[in-house]
Amino acid sequence: MKTFTRTLILILIVYCSCTKENLPAICEDPIDPPEIFFTLPDIPGSYWIYEWVSIDSNGTETPLNYLDSVFVIGDSVVNGQEYIVYHDYFFGTNSPEVILKRDSLGYIVGPDGKVLYAHQNFSDTLQTGSYPSSYSYFDQMTKPDSALTLVAGSFETIQHQRTFYFPNGDPVNVCGDTYFQFVIDYDLLIGEVRQSIGLASSIEQECKFRERRLIDYFIP
Repeated sequence: MKTFTRTLILILIVYCSCTKENLPAICEDPIDPPEIFFTLPDIPGSYWIYEWVSIDSNGTETPLNYLDSVFVIGDSVVNGQEYIVYHDYFFGTNSPEVILKRDSLGYIVGPDGKVLYAHQNFSDTLQTGSYPSSYSYFDQMTKPDSALTLVAGSFETIQHQRTFYFPNGDPVNVCGDTYFQFVIDYDLLIGEVRQSIGLASSIEQECKFRERRLIDYFIP
């Protein structure tokens, strides 16, 4: 329920200037890159610290007074499968969201079987869906050409993209964009290094979003 509520209220985005003509295609057929070495951090005591910034429609950044922290707590067996247990203190919360993940043949999945992201499949659409009387969406993975540089360092990442749009082509915000994307960057060895989030009202009415960025981490 907490994950569903966050999806409805806090929208993870990176804004793209776009028109109906350049809406990303579902099931595009790019060439798969070579197999990528990837590891999901699982050592208890590992942690990640993130800072927040607000970014307006002109790209102007304003630091926010929030720090997030994520910890590896241990592991847990669910339905006969072993999962890594993370505690995510998200956007200044005092109690963590408990997140369970495991690597299933190149797909990172939760206990419900849903694919969170993939680290080998860069050609297929991972899932599609829609919200009642709202957006439709589809999920894909991509491999950026260049490294992502943050306070915590420079990272080679894979990127999960969830593209939201209205099937009738209506703009999704007052800026006239016809889609936006949830985008989360994962370093191949470290885990999540960047994601974006925003209040629905800010996204639709101000074309404004927030971004959390890795500033420190420790993996024994």
